[in-house]
Amino acid sequence: MTLEVIKLLRIALVASFAWSAAAQAADCPRAGALGTSRILAVDPATTPRVGLKSFPQTLALADREVVLTFDDGPWPATTSQVLAALAREVQTRLDSASARIGLDFPYFVHRAAPVTGGTAPVEYGGRLHAEARDTVTLRVGVRVPIASLCPCSKEISDYGAHNQRGYVDIDVVCADGATVWIEDLIGAAEGAASAPVYALLKRPDERFVTMQAYENPAFVEDIARDVAVTLREDARIESFVVTVRNLESIHAHDAVATIRGRR
Repeated sequence: MTLEVIKLLRIALVASFAWSAAAQAADCPRAGALGTSRILAVDPATTPRVGLKSFPQTLALADREVVLTFDDGPWPATTSQVLAALAREVQTRLDSASARIGLDFPYFVHRAAPVTGGTAPVEYGGRLHAEARDTVTLRVGVRVPIASLCPCSKEISDYGAHNQRGYVDIDVVCADGATVWIEDLIGAAEGAASAPVYALLKRPDERFVTMQAYENPAFVEDIARDVAVTLREDARIESFVVTVRNLESIHAHDAVATIRGRR
């Protein structure tokens, strides 16, 4: 396999452009151009395990070179710092009033079924953005799948109630020097829903989740308000936007609620 060795600043463009475009930048005659620095051929049969997060050695890199791999995170302790440094470096190199770097990626969390305990990864949509101006602003976001049950349907029906899957989108601006992580936002969203969503459920688990949702009916506006209350109480959050969308099961439209707030 090959690993692309990227100048520290060049990671920013890799996040914005295709790998092929980055690779061509190595031929650019302009000094300090952004793009791939060089290619290292790595033979997995002979190359020792590398990566300073888990192992004592890394590849033979030149000054200001780093390696991008698909298992480097994101990690709460380091990813936000890396994005902030990259945004500031881009701003300096381009002599710009501002610079922004954004990452959007699938984020998996292993979740155990509530009764049988079987585990499987649930996919969430992660977002990390950094913007450099006079200071660096970090934004963290996530899309969380949820289940909701209609309070009105439960109240007027002789039995049962319509329920559906939906999504909670949360985007927060972190307070200066603080970082809110993706799992924190997932917890806020799932805690406000009628029930969380699982990737693996057997019949005892389905019974549990069905009854859990029935005992916790909530409109989209209820969910949005409850998430907003949780975020507003978090000292690490400067401002936030919460959008809840239900993919309605018996209506020919979606139900949507949005709340914006600050601490």
